[in-house]
Amino acid sequence: MKSQLILYLIIAISLCACNQSSEEATQATDANSRTPTLAADSLRVLYKQYYGLRTAWLPTQRRPEAGKLNPVDEAPLDTMFFVFREQLLEAVRQKDVFHLLEITDEHIKCSFGAENGIPAFVQMWQLDSPENTQKSEVWTTLENILMLGGTFSKNKTTFSAPYVFSTFPDAYDAFEYGAVTGRGVRVRDKPSLQSNVIKTVSYDIVKIIKQASIPETIGDQTYPWLEIEMLDGKKGFIFGQFVNNPTSWRALFSINDAGQWRMVSLLAGD
Repeated sequence: MKSQLILYLIIAISLCACNQSSEEATQATDANSRTPTLAADSLRVLYKQYYGLRTAWLPTQRRPEAGKLNPVDEAPLDTMFFVFREQLLEAVRQKDVFHLLEITDEHIKCSFGAENGIPAFVQMWQLDSPENTQKSEVWTTLENILMLGGTFSKNKTTFSAPYVFSTFPDAYDAFEYGAVTGRGVRVRDKPSLQSNVIKTVSYDIVKIIKQASIPETIGDQTYPWLEIEMLDGKKGFIFGQFVNNPTSWRALFSINDAGQWRMVSLLAGD
């Protein structure tokens, strides 16, 4: 615990050179700390504000369909968690490490080995200096996770994201199969935008054969092309932005004894 507190102090001092002044950062942190204990009326106001800002929505109930993994996002069904999630997403886009560490559980699981907790999390994602923090992959990783919805546990004390991880059917090997995460996604005969379109798919479960060794940037997104096999046996290529695997990066959020939501794991693999 002492080493964690020292690490927090070092990070807080070093990050004072960031865009935000130390006074502004303190105010932001205080506001974040108060969110879980806001009065119901204030929480509802925040909920409406964030709800109104959302431009991309996933259904709050998943529609079962053979051969597909239709999207679902149960977050809006819980006022407190929805506000928590939207504030975290806002902080991720601003690369606000103060907020990120504020909502990260001190015992966070960030590996399948012994190296877990805040110090391991900071080291793993290179959040140890202003320069490294700005370049850290944690921001892109978390944004991708948070934008792909997720589901609550039965007692609504935990939330798993993205939905591909939390709802992937046991009938398919999680290491071999993934799900298309968009509607009308083009399957091509070669890993190139200039190649022919074989078929368009929407939320289909596909077998991932292999991925290209060199990622490609299309627009502002950089991903490798994936060679996939559809359930009808046809093969083709999909840009990696539109396929998610249940063993890819996922996050688990849990509500603690104080009634506060915290990120308790951020993992990939199995």
